[in-house]
Amino acid sequence: MITPGTPGVHVYGIVGERGIGKTTLARKIFNHQTIKDKFQSPPPIWVDVHMNSTFHTIMNSINKFGGDLIQDKEIFVVLNDVNDSKVLKDMIDDMHLITNANVLVTTRYESVITHEGIYKHKLPLLSEEDGWALMCKLLFHDGEKGNMQHFEQIGKKMVNKCHGLPLSIKTIARILNTKEKNHSEWGKVLENIIVSLEPSNKTLPKPVCLLPYENLSSYIKQCFIFCAFFPEDYIFEKNILIQQWVVVAGLVKKPSMSTKEEKEEMQLLEDVANDYYMELIESNILQPIAAECFYYDDKAMCRMHGSIHSFGQHLGQIYGYFQGDVKALEEAATSPSSSSKPKLHHLVITNHAPLNVFPNIVKKQTSMRTLVFTSKLEITKLPKDLFQKLKLLRILDISGSDCRVLPKSLFKLVHLRYLNLSCLPIKTLPDAIGNLINLQHLNLKYCRSLLDLPKSIKRLQKLRSIDLHQTSLIGMPFGISYLSQLTSLIGFVTNDSANYCKLIEISNLKKLRTLNIVNLEVVDVPYWEVLHEHINLTDLTLSCRGEDQPYTEGEKQNMQKCFEVLDPSSALIQHIKINGYFGLRFPRWMMDLPFFKLKKLELLKCKYCTELPPLYHFPLLEHLRVEDAWSIKHIDLDTGPWSNVPSLKSLILKDMPEWEEWTWEPYQSHLEKPVLELLELINCPKLKSLPQGLAYHAKSLATLTIYKAHSLDKVEGFASLKTATFLSNHNLSIISDLPTTCNFEIDDCHELDVALLPQTSSL
Repeated sequence: MITPGTPGVHVYGIVGERGIGKTTLARKIFNHQTIKDKFQSPPPIWVDVHMNSTFHTIMNSINKFGGDLIQDKEIFVVLNDVNDSKVLKDMIDDMHLITNANVLVTTRYESVITHEGIYKHKLPLLSEEDGWALMCKLLFHDGEKGNMQHFEQIGKKMVNKCHGLPLSIKTIARILNTKEKNHSEWGKVLENIIVSLEPSNKTLPKPVCLLPYENLSSYIKQCFIFCAFFPEDYIFEKNILIQQWVVVAGLVKKPSMSTKEEKEEMQLLEDVANDYYMELIESNILQPIAAECFYYDDKAMCRMHGSIHSFGQHLGQIYGYFQGDVKALEEAATSPSSSSKPKLHHLVITNHAPLNVFPNIVKKQTSMRTLVFTSKLEITKLPKDLFQKLKLLRILDISGSDCRVLPKSLFKLVHLRYLNLSCLPIKTLPDAIGNLINLQHLNLKYCRSLLDLPKSIKRLQKLRSIDLHQTSLIGMPFGISYLSQLTSLIGFVTNDSANYCKLIEISNLKKLRTLNIVNLEVVDVPYWEVLHEHINLTDLTLSCRGEDQPYTEGEKQNMQKCFEVLDPSSALIQHIKINGYFGLRFPRWMMDLPFFKLKKLELLKCKYCTELPPLYHFPLLEHLRVEDAWSIKHIDLDTGPWSNVPSLKSLILKDMPEWEEWTWEPYQSHLEKPVLELLELINCPKLKSLPQGLAYHAKSLATLTIYKAHSLDKVEGFASLKTATFLSNHNLSIISDLPTTCNFEIDDCHELDVALLPQTSSL
């Protein structure tokens, strides 16, 4: 058990086979509210440890995330997938000198955590009974006990082929979910498992979790191989991965189209690539990662499991892929057999120590299409001739490097389609960027020193996305309206001075699907409807940066008028995020107009609005998040002509200090089935009680978190709840009628008699 606060370095180990769930368990601990509350400066640090990681690379990673803050501080660190006991020992010895630390280690090897004083938790392989119980949970609904018994014999045979690994069991369950529930179909799946795993039928040991690979199209297999040539446990962002697939020739199948439709070809390719991504997710080849910032899209980030990763690398060697450190690349390039190997097309450099000299071997790869550095380049100025011979590059990613000056040769890469410079300490981009006439995607997010963009950016007329999230831009250059192919513009900085383009320029970008505008507090009230013709818009974010300032009543009214003219006319809108808005009420287009396709609504730091928009305007709303709503006292979900939010899956209400009452009556209808799965109530100290109808609306509720709801005295009546977390609820005295809850977490609820808690379910 982790007990922060005690001086020294405390190490806790999670040991188990590959695919047993070590990383999943570590993630739950890492994201736990108690850990977040205890370790805030610096916050908890997660480090994925790779095969060749050294003591220095691990410490560099910790320093990268924690900075100088770890000196003489108490920290919490997760080291995921450690395989070298000496590396761990050296790191612990070094930490003793600089800080107090709680270190959680996951490893496949028990020998890694044999040092004295390490608390060890071994994850056992699932027994046949437990494996079958997991499979039943994934395949059968409540009330299908008879079906479970009918399929038990053949089901257990499949479970035994999985050797106790949850990942393999989940894969087989996914396959079975696509079949009819009969013995004939299940028998075919069992036979396929046996045949696929026969030693004579494979060139590389194939885990059960790769069975769906056989049914993928040739294009999706190529996209899988592309992913496999990133490091094991590399975290992919869906949007970035889709962009990279599209710009690499041959990975995504072009749909048949007429001459008129060819103008929209790239967007169609992005849609096709999105389908590929979802199929790899559903096949369990890519595994989604839960991340708080993507709470509304649990598939926005993913990684590839180790066994699948090894298989993909084996397959991809004939396609000119290489992933490894510089030394391995040099050895491969100079080996006697190198002349018979295919030319290198895709290179991922994964040195586990930062590079302070740019490797000459990279500059010689004249056939290269993809160049990605996952290791840090500690080089402030790249070599002038770096890209002189790399004329065929389509993808370049040097994000996270120390580079302050970009070489001129970079801007002669006329075939470049994707450029990722995120997290670089650059203050500006040279005018020569306008020479990259085929560039489609430009990523500059987290370039916190970036103050300006050059005017020449208007020459990048094939640009389809630009990401300026969390930069320090003062404004946008004139000519943004020339980028007519843009479908995603993240971080448009408003500035009303004569030196920067006005908000009106957005009006001409009619292909936008994703639009994020920041700094709206500086805008005088426009006299035009900026987004009136944006009929393709699906994702809209409107933000103010100065939300903590003491605004006057006049400024609040002015902001409200500004937001009124930002009315999105698109009937396709699926996601709206309002951040830092300081108007007195939400704009009329949110209060009065329906958005029939809206699925996600985030209202953050809207501190002066006294009521939420009427949610009956959003009949397909699946995810609602409200934070820092300081002026809301009553939430009423019963107004409107029909039942409110019938599609709501997740509801997060956080930091609402004045919220007292919540009305949500049960609504009986044979046409609608409640689907709420997740509910979080965080720091709502005046909320007196849960609404009477919540138990009805939450018939499918699986996860409930209640934190610092000090006026709440009872929680009861959630028949489907699996995980319940109650933290620091000082008046909570009754928890009852939770028959299926199998995971209780309770802390700092002084009035609660733990002896009276309901018995937890065995499933």
